[in-house]
Amino acid sequence: MASDKITPTSVAVGNFDKGNHVLVDILEPIRTEKISIENIAHSLSGINRYTGSSRINVCFHSLHVHAIVQLIQNNRKEHGLVTETDDRLVQLYALLHDAHEMVIGDVSTPFKRALAMMSNGKNVFDAVDGMWIRKFARDYGYHSILGNADVKFADETSGKIEMLELGIIDSIRLDEELYSYGETGMIFLQNVKPSYHAERFVQIFEELMEDFPDAA
Repeated sequence: MASDKITPTSVAVGNFDKGNHVLVDILEPIRTEKISIENIAHSLSGINRYTGSSRINVCFHSLHVHAIVQLIQNNRKEHGLVTETDDRLVQLYALLHDAHEMVIGDVSTPFKRALAMMSNGKNVFDAVDGMWIRKFARDYGYHSILGNADVKFADETSGKIEMLELGIIDSIRLDEELYSYGETGMIFLQNVKPSYHAERFVQIFEELMEDFPDAA
């Protein structure tokens, strides 16, 4: 166990089987210097989506969202469209968009809406949303990509494809190329072990971080 100071909002996360775990303060995660991307990937690969009721883990979903964002960006480039955002930073955000679930678990969207209703519209998850992009890319303009439209769309698209695959919904309306790409990725990723999801997550993260030296 790492020797980080224990606080009332500390959570132990990581690979307990290998003794590779640390304490993370939910309210101040950026101060958790000992956290590694391996800790995050392993934790996410063990958290199943839809409040634990599905076979789809959060690491898998994050890889799916990252892949869809890449497709969106590539299509935009093919049509000569330019955005002011850093594509690689957006991809990093896509990969880490649900990384906070390593400390809070998978919280359903309906429950988040219910909490907002009980909190007079206040989003009680603002404190953790984007917390890992803040840590790993704090000097690279991460503020500009929080809530990025491409990541939001990819997240929603991945969720729809997941719900279709799980039989929660009967049909969805998506661009044919996007659906085919998303479904192919879904089939491939579902047919490998969660440990592969974690390894792939770490690999993509390290490739992206080459563009942000000294950020972590």
